[in-house]
Amino acid sequence: MIYYLVFGYIVLFLFLRHLGRDFDKPLYWITLISLFIFSSLRYEVGCDWDTYEIIFDLFSFDQSDGSLGIRNAFLTGEFLYLGSIGTIKYLGLPYETLNIITGLIFFLGIHSLAQRQPNPLLFLVLSFPILIINMPMAGIRQAAAIGFLCFGFIAFIEKKTLRYLLFVFLASMFHSSAIIFILPSIFLFLDLNRRTFLLMIGLLTAFILIILGSQAAQFAIERYLEEEIDSSGAIFRVGLVAATGIFFLLILDKQWKVLYAHDHHFIKLFSIGMIMIFPLLLISTVISDRIGYYLMPAQIMILSRLQFLESRYRQLFYVGGILVLSLTFIIWTQASYHFNECYLPYKNILIK
Repeated sequence: MIYYLVFGYIVLFLFLRHLGRDFDKPLYWITLISLFIFSSLRYEVGCDWDTYEIIFDLFSFDQSDGSLGIRNAFLTGEFLYLGSIGTIKYLGLPYETLNIITGLIFFLGIHSLAQRQPNPLLFLVLSFPILIINMPMAGIRQAAAIGFLCFGFIAFIEKKTLRYLLFVFLASMFHSSAIIFILPSIFLFLDLNRRTFLLMIGLLTAFILIILGSQAAQFAIERYLEEEIDSSGAIFRVGLVAATGIFFLLILDKQWKVLYAHDHHFIKLFSIGMIMIFPLLLISTVISDRIGYYLMPAQIMILSRLQFLESRYRQLFYVGGILVLSLTFIIWTQASYHFNECYLPYKNILIK
């Protein structure tokens, strides 16, 4: 299967980089560009391909026939998403252009985070089995939102509040659910302790009550709760995210503060978030899963640094992280009905 071949060759690159430092950058760039081409230039691949293509076809600046248009952007707040569709159609370009644009935003964001890790190539490898296949290869709106949030996470780490908020708003204009990441901004000014954590819970509750009154929220409630739409693989994906958060708080927290003090505050805060989304599965697997994808870049930051910790078990942690994601990937591809329906056979614009 082509997905195993792609994953296999980028894992092989992890071992080839040990041949010398001169191989690091070429292997990284080959992997990054290859993954972009593989995911963003796919053709009729991904569970949401048909849905997004229908939305693209229905969009029109002239809404006299009841088609989608600018009014929907005002209702949902997703101006960049619908604006991108309008611009593409105005230029006479095909639907596939939208996948390329959203994929480019996603991979630029992932690249910006990867370059700040001790092993950027490992960051890309760990992103492939779950995050890349499910986002730029399927949920293109959220993929673009994640790309913008990656830039926002860097701004958070650098304590640049306005820049962080800017990228959160840009992300929400592709996928409105990203607006929830306004909340962590209060911890740019406050230390993370029991009192501020309770404050965050209170603000989160108030924030949820406010957005529940929006039309976009009402649509989400009708779709994900009242219609009881379920995400069958959510418990595994969210479970892995939550397990990573628990592992960080119990095992890595103190050592991380010494080795990586510059982003310890960010990682600790988002590790708590990783744990908090697990009980949300009881309310909605889809909503919990969706938030989990936003937290995966922080999860991958943790996993990609395990080999650099000062522990006699660091190689075990390093290999174990790769094996757990690989096993999840293999089980998903073999057992999931949706994977076989949505991702096979793989076709690409360049070779269709």
